[in-house]
Amino acid sequence: MRAPQNEIDRRRTFAIISHPDAGKTTLTEKLLLYGGAIHLAGSVKARKASRHATSDWMEIEKQRGISVTSSVMAFDYDGYRINILDTPGHQDFSEDTYRTLMAADSAVMLIDAAKGVEAQTIKLFKVCSERGIPIFTFINKLDRAGKHPFELMEELENVLGIRSCPINWPIGTDGDFKGVYHRGENTIELYSGGSHGQKKVDSVSGEIGDQAFKSILGEHYHSRLMEEIELLDVAGDPLDMQKVLSGQLTPLFFGSAMNNFGVESFLRKFLDFTLPPSPRKANGQLITPEDDRFSGFIFKIQANMNPAHRDRIAFMRICSGCFEKGMTVKHVNTGKEIKLAQPQQFMAQERESVENAYPGDIIGLFDPGIFGIGDTVCTGTPILFDGIPLFAPEHFARVYTPDTMKRKQFIKGIEQLSQEGAIQVFKENNIGREELIIGVVGMLQLEVLQYRLKAEYNADVNISGLPYKYVRWIINGPEDISRLKLSSSAKSAQDEKGRPVQNEKSLALFKEGTALVDYCTGLLDNAEQVIGAVASELKAAGQAEVVAKAQSVAKELKAQSREIESLQAQIANSKVQELFANTVSVKGVRYIHAVLKDTAPDSLRTLGDQVKADAPDVVAVFAASNEGKSSVLAVCGAEAVKAGAHAGKLIKEITAQLGGKGGGRPDSAMGGVADLSKAEQVLESVAQMLESMVK
Repeated sequence: MRAPQNEIDRRRTFAIISHPDAGKTTLTEKLLLYGGAIHLAGSVKARKASRHATSDWMEIEKQRGISVTSSVMAFDYDGYRINILDTPGHQDFSEDTYRTLMAADSAVMLIDAAKGVEAQTIKLFKVCSERGIPIFTFINKLDRAGKHPFELMEELENVLGIRSCPINWPIGTDGDFKGVYHRGENTIELYSGGSHGQKKVDSVSGEIGDQAFKSILGEHYHSRLMEEIELLDVAGDPLDMQKVLSGQLTPLFFGSAMNNFGVESFLRKFLDFTLPPSPRKANGQLITPEDDRFSGFIFKIQANMNPAHRDRIAFMRICSGCFEKGMTVKHVNTGKEIKLAQPQQFMAQERESVENAYPGDIIGLFDPGIFGIGDTVCTGTPILFDGIPLFAPEHFARVYTPDTMKRKQFIKGIEQLSQEGAIQVFKENNIGREELIIGVVGMLQLEVLQYRLKAEYNADVNISGLPYKYVRWIINGPEDISRLKLSSSAKSAQDEKGRPVQNEKSLALFKEGTALVDYCTGLLDNAEQVIGAVASELKAAGQAEVVAKAQSVAKELKAQSREIESLQAQIANSKVQELFANTVSVKGVRYIHAVLKDTAPDSLRTLGDQVKADAPDVVAVFAASNEGKSSVLAVCGAEAVKAGAHAGKLIKEITAQLGGKGGGRPDSAMGGVADLSKAEQVLESVAQMLESMVK
């Protein structure tokens, strides 16, 4: 049955992603607080008198202060039905995060204001980008000293390759946080710490030009705010929702999740900007939420959410149609008809029965062991949604229980946890007794495995690490795997699906530094030839030296690149020193200018900083080109600023004449231009600008 359009339109399903300890779970708590789902927000690292985060429901999560599994939370806010997917930040649990992102329509990327873009953020951003998921960025921990917002914006562009458009702007990022300015509303929201962020905080708003706010903020912060907003208006990217939805632009928000500041305003804007549930690919076609057929896919399985009942819950994202409790659907992967009799919606571990659900919703289904990650259920003509990727494990260990009386619990625990996707199970071939090899993406998963087997299945386990680093399935190999010439560096095994070695797909584990071509005679002759050619080109003695040689070449290129940049900076500095001999004096202020070649913006800024430090009475303007882009930098020494010189105003005028735009602070400003052919002429006229500017 087709879902009502109003129910589709009010759904919003998004994931929260970031590097560990950026504040994902804390932000989730505050969103739940404003949504009325909870009345007292918890903390990941809670004090003794405090409650723990709602989404961190496992005991190990409460003990360690980290999320080890994704959590699903649904609540209503301002007429919207919101489904939040709180994901683990630690890279050892990134597999769970990647799977969860398959169920999201958009993502909120959290960044620590002090640390900027970190390693795991880069990986998760890439996943979202490849899937075409719109990204909204929340710069967190503004109540602490952090990087300047312009620096963070530059980092987003240089590291992630995405432009940003600030929706609000922080006041005081140097440890003395005053509040934020909302650009669209032209209002200031003053910061108040509240009750450690556990309750909603009151905010005070007003116009940016109000004398009262000037008094509250102080002359320093108020004037800096005015200059930065002016620069954003002139040189910043406008909000283009088409670019946002296509992943080219990210709306930027600033706040403090721990202290509840900026969270509600972010939530309101986010709901305004985001769209209802998006279509999903299946069988090479798009299944829209308005499709008459009911359809959904399983993206997560969780065992023992209720330890007392040893239950298994399959999390399903509804993609089209209307779900009704007790409806019969087809499990496409097995071809069986099944009845969905016990559907549930979640607040992390807490759950409630649901009668109806619509596209965008996440519901939990009781799983007797028939569901797998990526499975599709539907009514009508069978469809099959695109699969969820399976990640190859990078760490292996032999796992066994020392207590033979707990063998049954051990095997059950291993089976259920492998079905969750938390671990991958392999069995050795040709051994007298059954032993299990566990493969994981990160080593921390082994600790969680050991803890959960004890806590949830009452099975003590011993874990011994194995030296293998790679797992490879051999396609179209010999029927008898013994024909493969495997050395002591490799071990044959079966995967958890029990595919025997006689099948056309066999499996082998390999130690680090070995290659499949060393053992699979005749299967990869072409690969051997390619590797041999590469070895010859790199003047490597053999295949083993190829990687080392390639790394050495890459290192040399990187060093040469740094050396070239250093030489370019030295050349530019040398030219500037020559210019000091021919300064133009304007009312006691010295003016120099130069048009430089092959100078990167970073080198230009370094040069400007040096000039300011060495000559406080100097105004310097430099134009430069690098890799097809042209920039103009203006700097004013401390004495020149006191005399009335203003780099931001100079840059505005200069870039306007050169067909570009820019702005900045009194002591330093920068802009981009289209053409430098008239740069020399324009820079010479700056002396006249200084005449009217300097007192």
